[in-house]
Amino acid sequence: MACLVDSLMEPLDKVVTVKLTNTIRYLKDELRKNDQRAAIVVDSRSFVTGVITVTDLLLAGDDNLVEDWYHSPPYTITPDRPIEVARKILNDHGNHQLIVVDARMKPLGILWDHRIILGCSEEEDEHATPAKKKPSQ
Repeated sequence: MACLVDSLMEPLDKVVTVKLTNTIRYLKDELRKNDQRAAIVVDSRSFVTGVITVTDLLLAGDDNLVEDWYHSPPYTITPDRPIEVARKILNDHGNHQLIVVDARMKPLGILWDHRIILGCSEEEDEHATPAKKKPSQ
């Protein structure tokens, strides 16, 4: 069975999301409160526009805005993709997270590298789309 992104992603209600106009102070407070190391950055219409990580905050002042420090475009993936595709994207780009989005680029959650490394449990695999079998020879 193939494990899919949606079985390992952190859902949006457990992820920090900030706007471009939020201050770094606000972002730090939200990351601390939610024990997160990155936030999804959205525009005024709630479309994903980037990502900001704790590493990005090393030189940022508390009164700076998120728009001055975030990374765009972010690496994204849809929830119906196999985990192996996500692993390849992360490996190719040296990232620790992928933003999970719908077809319109609205955020659905984050897929963390450590979740991919730990992989799917048997229960999660049972709910995944079956992998195609190779024909017998």
